[in-house]
Amino acid sequence: MTLKEAVKICVGKKYADFSTRASRKEFWSFALFYWFLCLAMFMISILVDVVFEHSFQMFRLMVGVSVIIALLLMVPTYAVCVRRLHDTGRSGWWILLYFIPYIGAIALLIMLCRKSDEDNKYGPKPLL
Repeated sequence: MTLKEAVKICVGKKYADFSTRASRKEFWSFALFYWFLCLAMFMISILVDVVFEHSFQMFRLMVGVSVIIALLLMVPTYAVCVRRLHDTGRSGWWILLYFIPYIGAIALLIMLCRKSDEDNKYGPKPLL
């Protein structure tokens, strides 16, 4: 699965699908896309800040665009995380671990890195 395929699946086909499973490759490809997008937005905001000489209006515009992108990608990001947890045989509610400071995010990361189980109650093992 390529990065483009993972993004098409997560943002298009399974935008708000919290019931099936996602392979490690699908999850980490989407995570990489999200990370690159955040990095690109950060670099663009720095460039805009330099070009427009610290214009507050341009800063507000960039913050607004960043917030809109983050809101549009919030649902598929949580959905692919829940599907990844399903793939490891865990309930999607384990995603709430993220909100426990320090330890929760590390524990969730470990769960997301685990190897996929065979067929489980959330469906058959993903192909890729």
